Amino acid sequence: MSSGTHWLTVGPEGSLYVVNPDEHSVSVVKPGDAWVQRTIQAGPHPVRLAVAKDGTAYAVNEAAGTVTVIPAGAPWPSHTIDVQAGAHPHGIAVAPDGTVYVANIMTADVAVIEPGGTTVARRIPVGQAPQEVLAAADGTVYVTNSMDDNVSVIAAGAAAAQTVAAGDDPGRMAQRADGSVVVVNRRSRSLTVLDAGQAGAVAAPATGGDEPAEAAADGGASDGAVVAKASFNVPVAAVAAVAGVGLLASAALLVLVLRRRRKTGGADAAAAWALD
Repeated sequence: MSSGTHWLTVGPEGSLYVVNPDEHSVSVVKPGDAWVQRTIQAGPHPVRLAVAKDGTAYAVNEAAGTVTVIPAGAPWPSHTIDVQAGAHPHGIAVAPDGTVYVANIMTADVAVIEPGGTTVARRIPVGQAPQEVLAAADGTVYVTNSMDDNVSVIAAGAAAAQTVAAGDDPGRMAQRADGSVVVVNRRSRSLTVLDAGQAGAVAAPATGGDEPAEAAADGGASDGAVVAKASFNVPVAAVAAVAGVGLLASAALLVLVLRRRRKTGGADAAAAWALD
């Protein structure tokens, strides 16, 4: 595996999947092993990976605008799904029924791939700069909209999303054992905790205390309906070199540029830049 920050995912049988953006590949480590069992070629700059219950792995290639599909136990991909060039697909999740959801930063939507599908079946509009996706155990899908400071909530099988307020610059998420979803707000250094089935949430900035953020994810928050204050660092990917296209900004840098352009030139300027 190459040096730097890598996205880790655990498959249903316990194998560890690691994306290697600079090497355009996915490494697989079997349960109990301390070495890479196999390395699978993906597309340009894979940044996220999700594994379905049947062991099929889906790697998001942000530079190419594609998703590489790797069957369970296979030494190479079976096919590639075109999401959209220039859409900067980033977050990905597989729902319990096998439906795949991919967040596209530049097109402000979520691409939906049906189980066993080879193309995008439909797109669900969400907020600006959607970055991460989480599929809950009940099939509800959560998408963090980095520029709008909110979370899009898509009910299982729905074609539209509802919006829930979050903190400043929401990013990664995790589901707790009680069904609630924890959202990391990077700029406000806080956590928004959404109850299972909750229609809204209150976000509040952290005060810079020393309580670890992980406490909320482990049940440290009171009842799942508040924001846990914490002081922590959220790792972000560095700028990566991509063959054929020069330097590609990571999602964090891309969102930062969009935020600055919106602040200085308004939403119209950001939209115009996105079409360049």
